[in-house]
Amino acid sequence: MSAAEVDFATVTARYDEIAEQYDSIYLEEHFLREEEIVADVLARVARPRDRVLDLGCGTGKALELLPEHRSYAGIDVSRAMLAEAHRKFPGTDFFVAGAEDLPFADDSFDLVVSTFGSLSHVHDIPQAVDEMARVLTPAGRFCVMLYGLNSTESRGRSSTEIVEYIPRALAAPAGYSIPAWLYSRNDAAQIFRRRFSSVRVRSLSSLSNESQNDRGGRVESAARRLASLAFPNRAHSIIVTGRVARPRRMPY
Repeated sequence: MSAAEVDFATVTARYDEIAEQYDSIYLEEHFLREEEIVADVLARVARPRDRVLDLGCGTGKALELLPEHRSYAGIDVSRAMLAEAHRKFPGTDFFVAGAEDLPFADDSFDLVVSTFGSLSHVHDIPQAVDEMARVLTPAGRFCVMLYGLNSTESRGRSSTEIVEYIPRALAAPAGYSIPAWLYSRNDAAQIFRRRFSSVRVRSLSSLSNESQNDRGGRVESAARRLASLAFPNRAHSIIVTGRVARPRRMPY
């Protein structure tokens, strides 16, 4: 598969097909465990008055995990996924857009999030990272979740790989798949350090052990199960966090 196959049209069409049943994935136990970890991470990075931008928001899963009082906007390439989001969260700001060309002014948000692997479906992630940096304030932060190459296969080297993501939990048509990037931790760090500081790359399972020691083994097992649904023995989820590296603008 070539990089050109991870494109707007393909990803849009695939998610349009499964939009109405997408949320049914998260009724399964291992996905509920994933939500627990992601909710805990978001609670740690988000602040009460943050203006939050959600990249690849889909049906609004991240919004379900963020406290209700925050200012929020979500973008996605799939109109069908956004229709589900509008149904669940009427009156919320959702926009049809790609992460590489955000329809917002500079310095519009305090926090950019992207959960459940959405940015792994972006064709040009360096451009998406540039856009994240542009729309964040000088004190802005980000927290994104990517599909990561298995750490035992990628330790000590940089690599990316394009695979066919297969959401096996869905009753998808035969042969259905969505092109996605898998990132090594090294590559993920390098991509985001171009524009951000204090960049950290951690596995979902390690985060579960940090914050949920009493449930860590159960959640880590669930995280491994999540990866095996789509990429048997090849991938896991990684969380990348950081903050804007550019200096504040000085008044004159």
